[in-house]
Amino acid sequence: MADTGRFDSANGGAVPRRVADDATVQAHAGARARRRARGAVIALAVIAFGLALWNARGQFFVWDEWEYWEQRHGLAEARAFGEFFLRPHGPHLVALTMALWWPLDALFGLHTYVPYVVPTILAHCVAGLLLFELLCAARLRPAVAAVTAAVYLFLASASPSWRSR
Repeated sequence: MADTGRFDSANGGAVPRRVADDATVQAHAGARARRRARGAVIALAVIAFGLALWNARGQFFVWDEWEYWEQRHGLAEARAFGEFFLRPHGPHLVALTMALWWPLDALFGLHTYVPYVVPTILAHCVAGLLLFELLCAARLRPAVAAVTAAVYLFLASASPSWRSR
């Protein structure tokens, strides 16, 4: 805020009036707009999480997810941990996925698919939030960044792997 050299007549002219720079006002308005947009994206991510979880109801392991149960599960039981974690799945290294699925296997087994799909949905929602932050850091308007993140968050439900069968 800059001192304009003028005095505020409401206080008898004794107190100098401070006027904020235009840049300061714009910076505060931009920060407020980003906070509001971030709150909206967080709310949308929570809604997207709920919808994706609801959409996954009644689903079970599909396609190549069975590879864990058919091949790697036996490796874990045989304590062949190097092979369990480092065997590629096609061209992909899936050590982190195996590190996540192994305790889920011990806790839930094949009784329910929900614990296995929750980390995937959660990662998708976090990626939507990070997309918003990246676009804001690239100086896109917060509203444009929020709309882009919303499209990302909800467009995944159009993928055949997310649709209920």
